[in-house]
Amino acid sequence: MKNKKKKIALSKLNTESIATIENISNDLKNKTRFSEMGIIPGKSLKLIQRYSIHGPICIKIMGSTIMIRKETADQIFVSEIYDE
Repeated sequence: MKNKKKKIALSKLNTESIATIENISNDLKNKTRFSEMGIIPGKSLKLIQRYSIHGPICIKIMGSTIMIRKETADQIFVSEIYDE
């Protein structure tokens, strides 16, 4: 059975975790560009790799692999999906 945890910033998600995008901060620059890549509320993603505590993260969304700056990931909020 799938359940959702509380909402957290994408930058706080653990590696290999799967989550659903809940919302994106209105302060995020280039919000349109991210929506064109599929980074929109309701879509699921997987955190593939974190390159350092303050470095970029790599996510997989809609079949594409995307690198995102940590500052950007701080403004994308997700709910982690886990099996019970």
